[in-house]
Amino acid sequence: MDPNNIVKIVLTLTELSMSESSDSSESPFTDEDDTLKRLGWEDIQLKKPRWALLSDTYAAALSSPKGHLGSASKSFNSQKPYGSDPFLLHTEGVSDDELRDQIYEAKEKGCIGIIVEIVENQYNGRVLDPRLFHRLGNLCAEEQILLAVDETLTAIRCGAPFSFQREEYFEVASPDIVFFGKAMAAHGTALGFDGQLLKRFGILGSSRGRAIRKWQSQFQKPLSTSDLIQALATLEIAAKGNFAMSSRIIGQTIRAYILEQAAKRGHQVKPHDILGGLESLIFVRKDIAGELLVMGARTSGSWIPWVKWLPRLESDMSRVEVLEDVIGSSSRQAREDLSKILVSKNSKPSWCFWCGNQTTTKKDDWCQRCCIGVCADDVCGRHYIRHEHT
Repeated sequence: MDPNNIVKIVLTLTELSMSESSDSSESPFTDEDDTLKRLGWEDIQLKKPRWALLSDTYAAALSSPKGHLGSASKSFNSQKPYGSDPFLLHTEGVSDDELRDQIYEAKEKGCIGIIVEIVENQYNGRVLDPRLFHRLGNLCAEEQILLAVDETLTAIRCGAPFSFQREEYFEVASPDIVFFGKAMAAHGTALGFDGQLLKRFGILGSSRGRAIRKWQSQFQKPLSTSDLIQALATLEIAAKGNFAMSSRIIGQTIRAYILEQAAKRGHQVKPHDILGGLESLIFVRKDIAGELLVMGARTSGSWIPWVKWLPRLESDMSRVEVLEDVIGSSSRQAREDLSKILVSKNSKPSWCFWCGNQTTTKKDDWCQRCCIGVCADDVCGRHYIRHEHT
């Protein structure tokens, strides 16, 4: 997601844009001279490129130097996944003209594009409104900046190969850049030659292959062979197993099961209050997930009342009876069997059943009957002591 690398990619594409005619209403670029001018960019985009983020997202809160999120903010900023000092765009209750003014001002100061998440990777997994995606796509095209989508966690899990390819998003805007990662077993950057900005280049047919090969020849850190094999195997399994469709079926089944179990335990069941995310990228409120004794992935800080569930898509979890055997009232035998395997390997659950943080280093502070561990946090410890056995 380094904006400097993205600028290099865009310049590489611009140099090759003369090789194909454009299907768009505008003429393709046909001259390699004055590249930045043809892009509609200035020298500052080349020397000090910056991204823009939506201001009401968790990523923006942590990226902002004015954020007040304690040590987590420092940790996030040290990694700088979106580069240094991204711009923050305010979209709530803002007209198109007002949003356009914000983008224009950001571009004047080096902004090369807007990064959005179809599903926020943190907090409660809020889903992006397709209407906002449409607005941003149109303004990116008008202002000649990139529309980028962060699919680090959403690829395959959200009912399509990439979540922006879902029917509610596919027809409203086409991203230029897609960042993918964990779900594909390798971090990478995908190009959308028909994206809001890149389609202006008129790169078609075999020229697309030449553009990719030219960029790859300049890259100094190729993917390791083992990671490449794993990524290709993941894609092959996902394609053969139709994981994109399975993610919808499995996600809907698990979500219905969670709501049913929450109601049985006396919770006020309103889906948007206890569930977030999309399809098989499931965000569950901690008190609900904890009662089900399911280890979820943490969503940033331990103070956040949500965890992520990432069900295996190659398993048959689309039937309620299977869920009962895995996490429900019939799961005792499976849990005990898993505990025996961990004991035989002198191991234990690695992540806290309540918050998703790493468990303690003690060997005896986990429940072998339920196969759950706990971290050192006092709150999690109290929930662990009071948990009901399966």
